[in-house]
Amino acid sequence: MKYIRADRICFDPRLDMSRIFVEGWFQWLKQLTKDKEKLVRAFAHCFVLENYYVAVADGEVASFVAVTDRKSPFMALDKKVLRRELGLLRGTIAYGVVNKYLANPVYPFSLEAGTGSFDIVGTAPKFRGQGIGRGLMLEAIKDRDYGKYVIETYDTNHSAIRLYEKVGFREFKRVPEKNKRAGFDYAVYLGLEVD
Repeated sequence: MKYIRADRICFDPRLDMSRIFVEGWFQWLKQLTKDKEKLVRAFAHCFVLENYYVAVADGEVASFVAVTDRKSPFMALDKKVLRRELGLLRGTIAYGVVNKYLANPVYPFSLEAGTGSFDIVGTAPKFRGQGIGRGLMLEAIKDRDYGKYVIETYDTNHSAIRLYEKVGFREFKRVPEKNKRAGFDYAVYLGLEVD
């Protein structure tokens, strides 16, 4: 297993990353189309590679994480690409919804200077449960050199919470979700201080 910043590997990882992204968020993305390959093509363009770390196994991306200071983007959606792949209406909806809820989420608190944000974490199904996500997060923490880190998840995402706690994150805030159809009751915020 090799851990590396995504813009430093010798192949374009975006299609692999998009497959992981679509698999992980399919319960919401399927509102756009149930065709996973169409979704993969639609979102493959959007990953800002210098803000990602990937775990590579046998020439494919097994896992990825995005780490930013929330001043630089980790996703840059192109409305034209989304419309071409998903159609005018669905592409426009995808652009608005993904930008609002995933690519540009707003924390209910301000980030202190020197704090990094894990903005997205994903592992391919066949690599889950092997400690790859944990190793990749630790590698990103070592490389990025922030004094603190935060991450957001949901109360129903028990496997993510366990992963983040294994890395050393601890919950510090819960915010009730107002939309009862969201599939979760609380947004959960976890933090980590690095020595």
